[in-house]
Amino acid sequence: MKRQLMRFVKWAVVVCVFFFLSRYLVQNLRELRGVQFAVRPGLLAGSLGLLLAHFVVQSAVWHWITRRLGVHVRFPRAMAYWSYSALGKYVPGKVALVAGRLHFYHRDGKPIRLVAIAFWVDVACGMLSAAAVVIAVFLGYRSAPTLYPLGIAVGGAVALVLASHPRVIEWGLNLLMRILRRPTFTIGLRYRDILKIVLVDCADWWLLGFAFYLMIRSIAPEEALLFPVVVAAYLLASVAGFASLIAPAGLGVREGILVLCLQSTIPAALAVLVSYSARVWATVGDLLFVSVAWGFSRLASRWSREQASREDWAGVSSE
Repeated sequence: MKRQLMRFVKWAVVVCVFFFLSRYLVQNLRELRGVQFAVRPGLLAGSLGLLLAHFVVQSAVWHWITRRLGVHVRFPRAMAYWSYSALGKYVPGKVALVAGRLHFYHRDGKPIRLVAIAFWVDVACGMLSAAAVVIAVFLGYRSAPTLYPLGIAVGGAVALVLASHPRVIEWGLNLLMRILRRPTFTIGLRYRDILKIVLVDCADWWLLGFAFYLMIRSIAPEEALLFPVVVAAYLLASVAGFASLIAPAGLGVREGILVLCLQSTIPAALAVLVSYSARVWATVGDLLFVSVAWGFSRLASRWSREQASREDWAGVSSE
């Protein structure tokens, strides 16, 4: 009974968010009269290409973390495992996201505990890099920042550098594990390893933001947009959607954050349409990447088998 009630509450929240967003759109339809819509397939295809590149970078970072912890598989397979498990975000609670990653690596004989550590380190570094990008946007967006917000930004930057230390991340993750009543662990990574991950993640966030920017341009090419604000908006929406446990893939949460952030630079009704378009765009990107990763993994496996067969044949011939 309790589980059914929680499921009802989750979907009720999602339905309410979309209801109010749609109502907000209808009430502000007049704002769309001045917007010139023109679908540009080239820009849309380019945005999807950059979105796929973002996924490749994320899977490469994941592969590098597992390599440092000694639980890696070959990169084509790691990319496939990352893409398959990423679909778990569409299941409420995000449990399938973690369980899927652990399942695939355990099937290959990798210790679940170390794979779990790699997962949480990946998540922590992603959150830290997201905060770093938001601070950078905050500083760049204000042409003449006052002392107070500048002090907040500088203080935040210093806090991020300190929070990137492995022991600090380890303490934070173990606190989360105690709350979840899970075993604690030790991170076997150096400070410079964490900093490398955070820096690559920062660049990857900008890549994702640029992909989203092109997506907006593909449907509203004449609309004035502030690129840093667009990047920060989609970043905040993505992180909030990931952190939300009540909605599959942050459904409703991500749209609400996007509208809240974008309506300061574009008409509110257009912000709602962009948020809906972003949902479809991101889902298509997820499915495309799964297909690409699956095909790449199959081709790599076939090439490995053929290479091994040629080596065996060469060994027999030499005898």
